[in-house]
Amino acid sequence: MYKKDSHIDSNLVSRLSKGDQEAFAIVFDTYHRYLYVMACRYLMSEEYAEDAVQHSFMRLWENRKSIDPDKGVKNFLFTILKNYVLNEIKRNNLAIQRNYEFSQFNDVIEQSFLKKLEDEDFRFHFFQLIDQLSPQRKQWL
Repeated sequence: MYKKDSHIDSNLVSRLSKGDQEAFAIVFDTYHRYLYVMACRYLMSEEYAEDAVQHSFMRLWENRKSIDPDKGVKNFLFTILKNYVLNEIKRNNLAIQRNYEFSQFNDVIEQSFLKKLEDEDFRFHFFQLIDQLSPQRKQWL
């Protein structure tokens, strides 16, 4: 059975390298669901998984002439997907970390801003109260 699958995969690689769109459709139909499930499992997002699968097939088509027939289409696709997923996880973790650091920085700025507003508000009300005092009481201040 393995030899038969290997022969089919080798035939698809040959057809793909020549730009055969029917071979590409066969590969897509065969591996799309597997790639999608794997991407969902690691990216935890249907939207990101679709992007990962689309990227994988796009790269397959762009690099169809460099696919190693001995390794086959399946391994080529899974390698592309794995690299994409790892990069996406790394990028999202960095984005999450940056957002966290930015939010911490914003907390400091926000606290400073709120304190300034409170001080200005206090001064405004304080001077309003002074203005309401009689002239004799104002002299004591």
